[in-house]
Amino acid sequence: MPLQYTGIVDEHMTVRRAAGLFDISHMGEIFVSGLGAESFLNRILTNDVRRLSIGQGQYTLLCGPEGGVIDDLYVFRVDAPRFLLVVNAARTDADWAWIQEQVSEGSSRGDIEIENGSDSLGAFALQGPAAASFAHCVIEGGSIGGAPLANVNQLKKNQIGEFAFANKHVYVARTGYTGEDGFEMITEVANIVAMWNRALA
Repeated sequence: MPLQYTGIVDEHMTVRRAAGLFDISHMGEIFVSGLGAESFLNRILTNDVRRLSIGQGQYTLLCGPEGGVIDDLYVFRVDAPRFLLVVNAARTDADWAWIQEQVSEGSSRGDIEIENGSDSLGAFALQGPAAASFAHCVIEGGSIGGAPLANVNQLKKNQIGEFAFANKHVYVARTGYTGEDGFEMITEVANIVAMWNRALA
């Protein structure tokens, strides 16, 4: 993954003034689902996930037993009993190991299912003030899960929706972590190149 393509200043100004694409497939994706998912996440994260409606996300911290931070991440409620954690690349293995350990030690482990989708999913960020003017050309049609939306441009800050691209499922979030408006698109590895090329076009 190149740290820059044409140059740091050029790319910075492009994202500030128009739009940029960035491959974020190095990020990790961990799913937590089941009847015990909500209470489990409230035990290991610093924010109250009960406040999240379907299709909403929040920035939060994954902490150890002494309160030290293991990782910072985004958690999204993609369905009533299903959450998506987007974690940092360098911490994915440590996060996954810690979450597995906490599930195995918990009293309600039969009510929790965890899945590490990091190796099977790819992602890219489409960020910048012009991103919303053509995001709907990359992902066409309404959502099929998450926030109920007629098109991807209707996503609000920190919302996530599930859409379709080439008959495959795509999660699209709108966190805009660069400081500009923007979308993060997550789908199967086999699907990500075609989506990237559509966005680039």
